[in-house]
Amino acid sequence: MKEILFKKFCRISDELLLDKNATKATIAIRSLHIIKNHPDYLYTTNNKSFFWILKYLVANFFFAILYNLRFKLDKKKIKFQNKSTILISHLVNKDFIYKKNDFYYGNLQQLFKKKKISSFKIFCNHTKINSSLINNSLAKKNIIIFEKYLDLRNEYKLFKEQLLEFFRLIKIYKNTNNLFKKKVVKQAIISLFDKETLFALKTSHQLDFYLQKINPKTLICTYEGYSWERAVFLSQKNQQTKTIGYQHSYLSKGNNSIFEVNNKDLIPNIVLTTGEITRDLFRNKNFFDKVEIFGNSKTFKISKKNKDQVKSHILVAPDGIESECIKMMKFILDFSLKNRNHNFVFRLHPVIDFEKLKKKEKIFRQNFRNIIFSREKLEFDLERSSHCLYRGSTIAFNCVLSNVVPIFVNLDDKLSINVFDGVKSIKMINNINDLEKSLKNQGIDHDALIFTEKYFHKINFEILKSL
Repeated sequence: MKEILFKKFCRISDELLLDKNATKATIAIRSLHIIKNHPDYLYTTNNKSFFWILKYLVANFFFAILYNLRFKLDKKKIKFQNKSTILISHLVNKDFIYKKNDFYYGNLQQLFKKKKISSFKIFCNHTKINSSLINNSLAKKNIIIFEKYLDLRNEYKLFKEQLLEFFRLIKIYKNTNNLFKKKVVKQAIISLFDKETLFALKTSHQLDFYLQKINPKTLICTYEGYSWERAVFLSQKNQQTKTIGYQHSYLSKGNNSIFEVNNKDLIPNIVLTTGEITRDLFRNKNFFDKVEIFGNSKTFKISKKNKDQVKSHILVAPDGIESECIKMMKFILDFSLKNRNHNFVFRLHPVIDFEKLKKKEKIFRQNFRNIIFSREKLEFDLERSSHCLYRGSTIAFNCVLSNVVPIFVNLDDKLSINVFDGVKSIKMINNINDLEKSLKNQGIDHDALIFTEKYFHKINFEILKSL
């Protein structure tokens, strides 16, 4: 989408979100929250009809009935205690449940415990795990996983909210003469009934229940500009709970929804950032009341234990989007067919299900002599790699700290998704011929290191005390 159309799309979406008659269901609509100008963050309605809406609604309610008949969680059996802080994290892999360090917050809960701050963690469930079967036992460890379905009374309540919003949007659609606005509204109508919108509504609803039981003073959740986050902040606008949004991933001036909706009911009371670069992006908007640097727990330097290991691989780190994985895979396949003396380590983002990707794309089902799909820890992959091919992945920052040379792969992008955008010394390649030349570069540039250290500070736990 051209830049001018993208801005127009964002402006109309924001108008719909800020409409005086907007409801909680409006705020939950996924398509109105445009993270950035990337095809995977923009919906198209060409292949979806109103018949699709009806089919989806029937299917959702049918599965809700089955779920309630088989796995209904009796929340009354769970014994809750008051906690001062709730952390909302994401379960994108079943192994995350029992890991000591959280994928997003690192060892924050351990730090809470040392400082005698009581906390409770709630996972947004992005897996096929049936949380009803394990939530009773997890609650004893101060952990809960959000349910995929609510009880039937509340499923009906959410359906009613969606239906009322559907008729409101239909009225807007009929009353507008602007063809572009009609397109945006139609997209919102379709998106009103998709799984991301329903996820936002269910998250907000379940959170209300747990907040009443746990009665926290502070709620901390990841902050990237998604509809479910805004639904959470909106649900707390008249409550005593202080909301903190933690910006943990890469941001640039090109990001949209995390910055641009000027309604304080839809943003956290406090924004915590990974470093001074993102802090300044928020402060320059002059809209957020309080923005502080909290840091990031995922930055590290290469382990001394294996410092002499031979670096014989090229790490490939696509962003956590399926289309990005496919692009990068095709790129290195073209290169490896002509340059068999190079070995590649293809590392998927944790949010990508490799088995699902293999079913969708034949290219991931093939066996290649010089391409391996990593299931190792990131540290291990960095230790065996001399270079890293990346696009929008923050692994590029880890590479700089681990003496692995990052190379940005530019694949017909009109807008850059380079996490080192503005750092001229980072190599950018457009084709496989450029890659061969760039692999001769063996050193980490000083400017890249300085940029990384400004982008990701070490965790500063003391900042939480001042909030």
